[in-house]
Amino acid sequence: MALPSRFLRLQSSQPYLKTETTAGSFVVPAATDAFATSEYLDLSQSYNTSSVTEVGERLLQNSSVVNYAERSTFDIPFLIKPSGSAGTAPAEDFLLQQVFGTKTVSGGASVKYTTSRVSDTFQIAQVTDVYKLCVANGCVIESANLDVSREGVLSMSCSARAQRIRYGGALEHDGGGAVSVTDSGVTATFTVGSGQVAADSLFNGMTVNVITQASGAVKNTGLVTVSNVSTSGATCTLTADTGDTFTFDSGDEVRPAFAAPTLSTNSPLSAGISKVFLGNNNATIGTASGNVFDAANEFMATSFSMSFNKNLGDPGVSELTGDLYPAASYVSQDFSVSGTVEFVTRPDKVAKFMEVIRKQFVSIGLQMGNTAGSIVKLAIPSALVTIQTTGVDGAMGGTINFELDKGTSTTDAAALELAYT
Repeated sequence: MALPSRFLRLQSSQPYLKTETTAGSFVVPAATDAFATSEYLDLSQSYNTSSVTEVGERLLQNSSVVNYAERSTFDIPFLIKPSGSAGTAPAEDFLLQQVFGTKTVSGGASVKYTTSRVSDTFQIAQVTDVYKLCVANGCVIESANLDVSREGVLSMSCSARAQRIRYGGALEHDGGGAVSVTDSGVTATFTVGSGQVAADSLFNGMTVNVITQASGAVKNTGLVTVSNVSTSGATCTLTADTGDTFTFDSGDEVRPAFAAPTLSTNSPLSAGISKVFLGNNNATIGTASGNVFDAANEFMATSFSMSFNKNLGDPGVSELTGDLYPAASYVSQDFSVSGTVEFVTRPDKVAKFMEVIRKQFVSIGLQMGNTAGSIVKLAIPSALVTIQTTGVDGAMGGTINFELDKGTSTTDAAALELAYT
């Protein structure tokens, strides 16, 4: 069964997100680590190089070297999917913890995310159309963006960086004799392309399925682990799951595989069911009179956007580690939050222009959804604001620009809160 020459379908991609045991090292994901992103994750990496030229008789005297691997950078777009049950984490729980740092659960009431330093790195492993595996190790979220308007569903996008990208693919049995694969491990030999080796398609610790030539059925019961991958030949060791035994026959394939994904069944929220609150500076987070979400603070906006940035430092890139890949360690210098609130100007909104100029600081709240268990609230108790006039479809409008301010808060957690209630 020769490997097919068809195109790989990007939409047939399944990412798995998992905290790393050792920063920068591959870890096999579980079924519950699967996560649905709204777009294919473009995991790739570039390299820092240098060229030198020496004098001599030849016209072509330049030589080049690879200095180190650059950090991989990519976006992770996803939908906002509350659980529908207050106090139960949403589908995007793992990513929100990577963005904000701290998760606090109040049983039956809320799940809150607040800012703190995130020290653990995580891994993204993505299988595309059963034949290609991309693994990003040493990942960390550096920023996140939220844009809310009247149309569509609620979504966020995170910008991430990673230390290393690994690739994996499929290989075919070399046509020699069949080997029996057990949980003790056995050496397998593959057919590789001209100039290629087993390590071009496999890496140690990777898990695969063995596919039969005749029917395309999976031969193994549990996942098969790859080890001792040759960097000079076409062999590796295949180790079956505990108690599993099968034969690896001529024409059979090994394909990258993880446990079948267990994905959230939560539904996304309509972006149109959102409202903005503008209140007095240093307001308490809550719905009581004078609080951030006091009904009297409701403000008729047309759109809301926010950017959350950790301002990551990356001193490890310049360290002489003796390795092509810099260490998977980063430092959050500080948190910055900025955004805009846009609105249409009516006679009763004219006073808002001078009010913003006079106050300079306000509290800002955003409520998304209106059904208990599927309500998401973003609270900023203190923000520096400016305002400007704009045009909105032939009408006068306004844009309020804001920046997070610590105000009277005494902790990072009190300055910004994202709550699912």
